[in-house]
Amino acid sequence: MKAIKNLKARGFKITATAIYTKMQGLVAIAAGADYIAPYFNRIQSRGSDAFATIEQLRALEIAGCDIARITVPTPEAAKTIEKIK
Repeated sequence: MKAIKNLKARGFKITATAIYTKMQGLVAIAAGADYIAPYFNRIQSRGSDAFATIEQLRALEIAGCDIARITVPTPEAAKTIEKIK
C-alpha cells in the first residue's frame, strides 16, 4: 500500500493486481488505486465463489475505482462474466 500511495502522489495511475477478495479491493482503493484487477481463476482455486467476489468488487465502482481486467480460465467463463452487473 505504501508503494501505491507513493506512486499516486507522483501522478501515476495505479492498477492493483492479484485482487482475490472484497477486502483487498477496499484496501487498494483506500491506498489510492485507480483500477483493480481480480483474478477469477485464482479466486476459484482458493475455494471462493469467484462470481460473488467479482460482484462485490463491481460494487466498489461507486468508490471511484474501475475493474481494469478480470482473468478467467476458459472462454465459457468469460462469457458468463458479462452477466455480472
